[in-house]
Amino acid sequence: MDAVVMHWLHHRPGDFRVVRHRDGRLVGVVLMLELAEASPQARAGDPAVARLWTHVQQQREPLPGGSVWCCRLMVDAHGDALPLPTVTLSGMWLTQRTLTHPRADWNLALHHNTDAMAPLYGAMTRLNWAHRCPALDDVMDGQHHGAFVRDCVREPIGPQWRPAAPVPLPGQAPPLGRDDFTQAVREALRQCQRDEALVTNPLCHSALVQQAVESAQPHGECAVLRQLLTEGVQALGTHPADLKFHRALQATWLVPGAKQEAVAADLGLPFNTYRYHLARGAERLAQVLWPRELLARQVRGAGIEG
Repeated sequence: MDAVVMHWLHHRPGDFRVVRHRDGRLVGVVLMLELAEASPQARAGDPAVARLWTHVQQQREPLPGGSVWCCRLMVDAHGDALPLPTVTLSGMWLTQRTLTHPRADWNLALHHNTDAMAPLYGAMTRLNWAHRCPALDDVMDGQHHGAFVRDCVREPIGPQWRPAAPVPLPGQAPPLGRDDFTQAVREALRQCQRDEALVTNPLCHSALVQQAVESAQPHGECAVLRQLLTEGVQALGTHPADLKFHRALQATWLVPGAKQEAVAADLGLPFNTYRYHLARGAERLAQVLWPRELLARQVRGAGIEG
């Protein structure tokens, strides 16, 4: 355990969470890693984490900007018998994150009290469930640590447990559904360099854009939407599987006056392949922006600032 603690204190000291009693007494420590932000060297330096990360990559790579949490270690002054303050708080953190974080992608956990945690995770069918994955188990200081895994994108919390979407005001267009949102992203990419066209895009009235305009962006809907599209395309470029889509979108829609035939030639692609990259890239961009739109709707509907 000492080697694991020292390793992550060096690489991710901010991922350690100290749990205290209300009177200030130390109760325990939780190491909740953000693996998407950890360096490849840090992940590789902890064999158990390296196995978990390989599993994620093989099953479904995180979305651009996606968050991959790993509960690597829990130490509790009360011992191993449930309920434990560290387990309760960790469960609350994971549930809150899965419900409200727009980029919650994977939840991973290693627990030394596997026999107690397995039925607990199995019973939580509404919010904070996870699946036992023995192939990813670890042994640390002679103690067995069982692995639990959840793909939050493929297994999201049901809409009945999420905050209700705000009701449109009289005369206000209803929020876009998922398919209409994706189509609006496609159109916005084509309109990106033309304000007179972009201003008519339904995304200008989306919660994501309006939240940014109201909070910190003085330049209006077109500028905010263009920035969101640009940031999303750039994020695709950080993931090897999406790099080809990033290149097609970047060279076609974010460069003024680009001609598709010329872009395809510059990228060294047959035109049909290039067109596929454009279409698939727009879908991937919509996948990146959609969770952020849903969270913005919840925040605006609840009157939450920030």
